[in-house]
Amino acid sequence: MYMNTLIRRSVIDDRDAIVAVGRQAVALSHRESCSAEHLDYYLDAHYNREAITRELTDPLNIYHTVFCDNDAAGFSKMVLNAPHPNISQSNTTKLDRIYILRDYYDRDLGRQLLCRNIEVAQDNRQCGIWLFTWQGNERAIKFYKRNGFVVVGEHMFKVSETHYNPNFQMLLTF
Repeated sequence: MYMNTLIRRSVIDDRDAIVAVGRQAVALSHRESCSAEHLDYYLDAHYNREAITRELTDPLNIYHTVFCDNDAAGFSKMVLNAPHPNISQSNTTKLDRIYILRDYYDRDLGRQLLCRNIEVAQDNRQCGIWLFTWQGNERAIKFYKRNGFVVVGEHMFKVSETHYNPNFQMLLTF
């Protein structure tokens, strides 16, 4: 089946799609990392209409939504000039989120969305992109390594008030 693909900068009208995609994709990617209670806490706190509206209207955040035949299939969030103590380079971008719905895994959308983020970072004179990824998410780790990222550190990611997941910090330099 042919699918028309569009990746564009997200607008406020995309918030419900981002919430829906985020809740589904995050749950799939991280359900093995913690209890359902902790995961629900995280999803309820970060993937609701108000939280995504705040993020979309924050000028520091750059969201992109990927559509296939007009259906939201994924999204990303990046923050330009996001320094981190583990990274010596200045002018680095944080890729805070990148998620694709499972039904679209075989369509190369993750790589296309990552490439869009890299283009935006380079257009804004960034020297690299860094991110955190759960150490148990082998699919994501392989994806990032295949696309040139290297592990540069570790981080304990807060899921809930009482649960943290071990994450790798990964970096791609240009």
